[in-house]
Amino acid sequence: MYLTAHRVQAVTQGGTGINAVLYRHDSAVPEIDWSSPDVGHIADHVPGRVACVDDQIRAGGNLVISFVDLVAADDTNRAELVSALDHFDAELARASPLPFLRQYGNVGLRFDCQADREEKARDEFEALRARLLALYDRWSQETAGP
Repeated sequence: MYLTAHRVQAVTQGGTGINAVLYRHDSAVPEIDWSSPDVGHIADHVPGRVACVDDQIRAGGNLVISFVDLVAADDTNRAELVSALDHFDAELARASPLPFLRQYGNVGLRFDCQADREEKARDEFEALRARLLALYDRWSQETAGP
């Protein structure tokens, strides 16, 4: 799975918001080692199929202010995701320079933001993290069996 959240600014209409997308891979992808996933490669080259979207700003043509990418095997549970996000958050306080990439077990994470937001990088990360988990929870509820 690839979960991503972007704080974006709408260039034409104005306004900012956080857009989040959950992608699934559903089957083996030969170029991905899910025991040690490469967040940059997956996010940039093999994101998977869109499974769930939550956009606050209409997608397309927006300026990305900050983003967080999370990659993990499709069957990774929420507790594992939260644990990785917690560790990442703790390390982000000491991170320099951005972008910041880490791996915790089978979860890979990447975060970056515009230079004028670096002083508040953890606040940016927390906002994006909340949207990631909310989207994951929504997707989990929508796909849960009876």
